[in-house]
Amino acid sequence: MTKAELQKLRKRAGVKLVAEGDDFVRRFVLKDGRPRAPKHGDYVKAQWLAEKIGMHRDTITRMFEKERDGIIRRTTQGKNRRVYTTTWISLKAARRKFPDAGI
Repeated sequence: MTKAELQKLRKRAGVKLVAEGDDFVRRFVLKDGRPRAPKHGDYVKAQWLAEKIGMHRDTITRMFEKERDGIIRRTTQGKNRRVYTTTWISLKAARRKFPDAGI
């Protein structure tokens, strides 16, 4: 698999990871190119959960702002001192908050 094809699959899956080669494809992308559904106990991005429930990403982030269990926050610094925070929410915490969503 070429680097361009791998980047295209990453963009399509909405996942930006450092993993290279077939490991990325096996873990995050189905054979037809669709993103793989998260496994039990995995964490999902706030954007994925927002699309699944039909809310905005910022709303989801604010809802889980004060939760401690099942939330991972990754902070990275971009250019010009801009700080970006990615919120990962466990499926268990999402089911707790949205029991009728069928997650």
